[in-house]
Amino acid sequence: MKTSPQIKAALDRAASMVKAKPSIGQRTYKSIATVSNGLACAIQEKEWSFASDTPEAMGGDNGAPSPSTLFRAAVSGCVAMGIKMWAARSEIAIEHIEVCFATDVDARGQFGVCDQVSPGFENADLHIRVVTDAAEADARSVIDASLHHSPMIDALKDSFPIQTRVEIQPTMQRIDGAAA
Repeated sequence: MKTSPQIKAALDRAASMVKAKPSIGQRTYKSIATVSNGLACAIQEKEWSFASDTPEAMGGDNGAPSPSTLFRAAVSGCVAMGIKMWAARSEIAIEHIEVCFATDVDARGQFGVCDQVSPGFENADLHIRVVTDAAEADARSVIDASLHHSPMIDALKDSFPIQTRVEIQPTMQRIDGAAA
């Protein structure tokens, strides 16, 4: 596991390289999803393999996380890691980060039973909780930088309303419902 100084050194080195030679940071990433039988999906990106499926109520076998679950996991993971990265770069000690990303959906849109309802998410709630002894202003600065530079948050801008709540605490407490 990397320490904050090691993370900072790696990020500073990468930022310097991209600043000196922008083409180093200009890449295309691709995931390849394959569905053969049923709705179970095998997904490959670089050396990583993972799966997705739909719940039984939607015709799947519920054998893997749904695409919506993976989406929420990607957003919450990106934000959590981004906060830790910006904290390391700013030399702000953060003991614990917990990010809950919840989405509201009206299934009528996805099932095509009401054309006035979007098949996507209607709203989202991004709840960030950090545990740190740092000054609240410093912690908020790190969180703001993370959100401003997050590829996932940027991809979602102008897509649907996202309410963001931030809690900064000196001791650890769990976000209610984060495991749901």
